Amino acid sequence: MKNIDRKLMQILKMIKEKRSEYGYSQEFMASALGIGQSAYSKLEQGKIPMNMPTFIKILYKLNVDFEKLLDKKFKEMSPLRKVI
Repeated sequence: MKNIDRKLMQILKMIKEKRSEYGYSQEFMASALGIGQSAYSKLEQGKIPMNMPTFIKILYKLNVDFEKLLDKKFKEMSPLRKVI
């Protein structure tokens, strides 16, 4: 479980970095997702769970390829494996 938690935190860090690279504010991302800035901030920090549709919308907005993001080892450990 620690490996999954560590990988999740790496993914959340990458999301924040990509958002900053694009110059997108949390408010901008929140608006694109139809949620409040506070809720987006909590998603990005891992304080609240992120569902798959929201995760995919964020990746799409940040032009991140879903399959490239998740390496083979994570796919094997992840309950999302069936979706991928």
